[in-house]
Amino acid sequence: MAERMAEYVGWKDPIGEGLYNMGVTDERIIRCRDCQYGYQHDGKRFPKECKGMWYCIVWGDGMQGEWTIPDGYCHKAEPRKEQA
Repeated sequence: MAERMAEYVGWKDPIGEGLYNMGVTDERIIRCRDCQYGYQHDGKRFPKECKGMWYCIVWGDGMQGEWTIPDGYCHKAEPRKEQA
């Protein structure tokens, strides 16, 4: 698997006259495609028209999750084991 670059949450505070204090926190952004709770359908569990779509098993009542996009992210994301 190709190594992915890690993304982190950044901040930007205006200090006046068009200048900013900027920085990066230690909070990592984990995209749905890299999350252990998100997966891409193979068309077996859901209708064939769902093939290739992404689904998140964190949201919902345990049986029903939430459709998502691979570049999305949320506060409950956890990296896949091979990326941790």
